[in-house]
Amino acid sequence: MKTDNASSLTSEELERKLSTLPYFKEVRRHDEDQFRLLIEHSRLLLLEPGEYLVRKGDKDRALYCLVRGELEACADDNRDSVLGTLRPGEVFGETALLRKSARTAHIRVPESGRPSTVFATDFSVLLEDDGGASLKTQLIFYRQMVHMLRWRNDAYKIRFPDSPLAREPYLLRPFSGTPGTREELLALRTQAEYLSERLVSLNRELGQLRTGT
Repeated sequence: MKTDNASSLTSEELERKLSTLPYFKEVRRHDEDQFRLLIEHSRLLLLEPGEYLVRKGDKDRALYCLVRGELEACADDNRDSVLGTLRPGEVFGETALLRKSARTAHIRVPESGRPSTVFATDFSVLLEDDGGASLKTQLIFYRQMVHMLRWRNDAYKIRFPDSPLAREPYLLRPFSGTPGTREELLALRTQAEYLSERLVSLNRELGQLRTGT
């Protein structure tokens, strides 16, 4: 696996690589310095057919986006253990990141596939209060994470309309206080952790609709 620091990319290259990542666009719109902070914690990974991006049990703080090619999530090293396929533009790795847990699946390039490109960001800069990210930047991140996780939880209701587990109501209500405050950030963190745990349970009991890793 070849690794390049994202900070070595030109503005035009970054624009192309990040075209499917609204989070980066939103941060850049509000604060160029905060955008650069994230880029400094990002890498561009180039993988050949058969190469692994992560292995089940790995621990890291990265959130990934597939830029080009194809990846498959696998329960083990067996070729018949494929759980799902990732296409360009998909963001993954959020449940392990938010739960601070190990990866739950292997992610690799299919042996019969083409080389793949992945954009990876170490989001510990956002998850820790002293990581250097501003309150605004953290809020943007958690708002999008909560939206994405809620959508992925809701997908189970559509796929399994008769499942009591999938239809179980959410136990947390949306934040109703003053937007843009520290209180909203704490509420969003709680929501993201809750939705991550719920998604892991749905994956385990009903099968994976997508990776989450």
